[in-house]
Parts: sequence; C-alpha cells; structure tokens
Amino acid sequence: MCCYPDDAEAVTKSPIIRHITFIGSEEVGRKVAIAAAEHLTPVTLELGGKDPVIILQHTNLRQWASLWMRGVL
Repeated sequence: MCCYPDDAEAVTKSPIIRHITFIGSEEVGRKVAIAAAEHLTPVTLELGGKDPVIILQHTNLRQWASLWMRGVL
C-alpha cells in the first residue's frame, strides 16, 4: 500500500497492520519505525536506496526489466 503523508501516521500506528515496508529517506524511516513500535509492528526499511527490487523465480523479466533499469547510470 502507498499513502500520502497526512495518512501515514494512521497507517503506521494501526494495530491491524502486520508488517510495514518503507522505501525512502532516513528522516522519514525513523518516523515510521517509531510509529510502528507502538504496536511492535515489524518494519523493513530501505533507506536512501534507489529502486530496490526482489526478483522471484517466475517473474516476467521482459515485462519489468526496463523499469528496474531506470535508475542505472
């Protein structure tokens, strides 16, 4: 799920969320981790990275390769 800044606190502090994955800045990542700690929600943070990706066994490489490569200089 993706959300706007005004909605982020409600999502990250929600007791019904089972896991949070955040990709972005260290500053906002800290806020996400602090908010998630209220209910001990597990958090995965990708801070400062550009276009992280996990390729699963049956991923259609032709469909997604151009998107993955957009950050390569």
